[in-house]
Order: sequence, then structure tokens, then C-alpha cells
Amino acid sequence: MQATLSVLQHPVLAPFLFVGLLYFWLIPQIHTRVMLDANLYELMNWSMAINGVMFWSRSWIRAPSRRRGSAI
Repeated sequence: MQATLSVLQHPVLAPFLFVGLLYFWLIPQIHTRVMLDANLYELMNWSMAINGVMFWSRSWIRAPSRRRGSAI
């Protein structure tokens, strides 16, 4: 599970997944169907929530701090 999350949250891949999923749900034919089906609507909301947390958590995680006086 951790390895999968590491790949999905990679700084290069995460933005593409975030924007790609957003655009997927906004394709007119798909979006219309989702608005008419409660199960698909719930799936869309959960997938966007999980995707958003995975994407934005990269910004929330603090980078490891370096010790003072350590060589660079």
C-alpha cells in the first residue's frame, strides 16, 4: 500500500492524476450520466476527495529538516 501511494503521490505524476481525473469527470457525456445516477455521483465525489487529499498532502507534509552545521 505504501509503495502504491508513493508512486501515485510522486511530484511529477500526482498533478497529472489530479487534473486528469478532474477532466475525466467533466467530459460532458460522463458528467451528464453521473448527474442522473446517485451511485456514480457518489463514486465521483469519493474519487475526487481521495485524489485531492493525495495530491494536496504533498504540500502539507513538511520536508525533513537538516541539522545545523551538517555538510551539504
